[in-house]
Formats: sequence, structure tokens, C-alpha cells
Amino acid sequence: MEVDYESPPRFLVAANEVNYGKPLYLNTAEALAAALRIAGLTRDAELLLAPFASGGAFFALNADAFEAYAAAVDGDGVAAAEARFLADCEAARAEARAARAAAPGEYLAAVDLPPAGESDDEEADGDLPPPAEESDDDDEEADAEPPPPPDVSGLVLS
Repeated sequence: MEVDYESPPRFLVAANEVNYGKPLYLNTAEALAAALRIAGLTRDAELLLAPFASGGAFFALNADAFEAYAAAVDGDGVAAAEARFLADCEAARAEARAARAAAPGEYLAAVDLPPAGESDDEEADGDLPPPAEESDDDDEEADAEPPPPPDVSGLVLS
């Protein structure tokens, strides 16, 4: 069948065993399930992917994209939803990259952590005994030879 136009595939992430996590590398079942899901036939899409172990992961990975694409009225709306979705993904990626690049002291600045040196443990109250002192026996054990392997000459493999 010859087609006069070409519609680009929408941004979806594969969940199959071969291409897990790769955008736009859907297998046939995932592509058909995506079309059904976007068209509002969610139950049919779920039934189509039910035999595959990765079926649930496919819907979970692409939940936000499915919602955005399904809300669109026409092809232009789908393209606009895809552009917004990709912009949101890029913004989240840039934010995560900036957080990792922050100075070590600033990385967890927004997290409510107790100050260093304070603890609610029993150790802080002094209820625990002091740590045991190391002895010189460790050096003697390190120099000792390992035990011989067990005798397996009488074992019969069946």
C-alpha cells in the first residue's frame, strides 16, 4: 500500500527486552498498543501487551506522554503536546544536571538533615560500651595457611 504522506513516530520509550529505555525503538506490539492507548482504547492496549513481561512497564514509562497525546484533538495538537512533553523532559534533565554539578555542600542544601555530630542513637547518650581494642592476633591469623580443601574422592556424581 502506498502512502502519500509520512507521519513521524511520536516520542515514546521502548520497554521491550531488546530496546528497553530507548526512545522511538518500539516493537510492533508496543507501537500498536500505543496507537490503541492514544485512541482511547486503553483496555485493548493492555490486553495486547498482557502476554509480554514488559507490557506494564511500557505503559508506566510512557504514562505522561500517553495522557498528553490522548488529550490532543488533531495531528497539530499531538505535535504540540509532543513538543511540550519533550521541553518538560529537557527542563527536568537540565535541573538534575545542575543539581549534580552544584558544589558538594549545596547538593543537599534543600534537604532537611540533622546537623553533623548530632545523633539520636544510643551511642550519643553513652549507653554503649566503648569499642573493643584491636589485638595483635590479627597479624598471626593473616600469616596462617588456609585449611586444606575437603576430600571429595569418595563422592559419586549421578
